[in-house]
Amino acid sequence: MSVGIMMHRGLSLRKSLAFVGASRGSYYYRRRRGRRDRGMLRDPSMLGAIRELAMRKPVYGSRMMAARLSRELGRPVNRKLVQHAFRMMGWTFPQMTKKQLIGATHEKPKPTAIDQDWEADFTYVWCGVDR
Repeated sequence: MSVGIMMHRGLSLRKSLAFVGASRGSYYYRRRRGRRDRGMLRDPSMLGAIRELAMRKPVYGSRMMAARLSRELGRPVNRKLVQHAFRMMGWTFPQMTKKQLIGATHEKPKPTAIDQDWEADFTYVWCGVDR
């Protein structure tokens, strides 16, 4: 029996959905129209332009890349479109945490004898009259 038939017979919507084993969210769900596929770019030629500029300027991030493409193509290019293209090409990596950054610094060589490794804290250095 469908939910509509049970409601027509006098059952409430909540009881009808409970009887069928469905949620109210699934009953009221409406698929959104006009949403494009998440894996595709609207303009496939843009992917080639981004790839070509990234090969010429590998240090550019998404903001600089979008600004440069806007100038070269003569039309606005969204930063988020560039980020989406980077993700599609597999050029993005998870951001490192502070702990990972500290651990990634160069390791100091281990001293092999006494008086080989010295450290100092120059937080306060008094310099002349103006300190």
